[in-house]
Amino acid sequence: MSNGAANFGAQFDKGGNGPDMGGYFMYQSSKERGGVPFVYQVMSFGAQMKMHIVSNNQTDVYLAPGVGLHMIKDAPDNGKKTDVTAFGPTLRIGTLVPLTSTVKIGLERMEIVNWFDDKAPASFAVYSAALAMTF
Repeated sequence: MSNGAANFGAQFDKGGNGPDMGGYFMYQSSKERGGVPFVYQVMSFGAQMKMHIVSNNQTDVYLAPGVGLHMIKDAPDNGKKTDVTAFGPTLRIGTLVPLTSTVKIGLERMEIVNWFDDKAPASFAVYSAALAMTF
């Protein structure tokens, strides 16, 4: 956990006769060592399309490509720190196990890609514990 930081988020998906469509919000806190950030503070929100690869009463494995706006704090810029607003695709991969008929827990990985700003990292991954509720 030395390279980890706290992250929180929410996503809403509306199911239909195909992939679930929805949106997400994610916040990751920063972590520094010796005044140098090695985990950036990131706030990201956008849209996604969740496709269930395996969905039964024992597990739910999903893939959710999307696109988002990412605010990255204290990205390095020639020895200085700068705040960057980046735009790019996201990819969320997760697996959930049902606790009840309406509650599932699991793990997910979200890859955030920065297309246009060269000060911020080109891409990075955020790993999270996930709780899903159906209502």
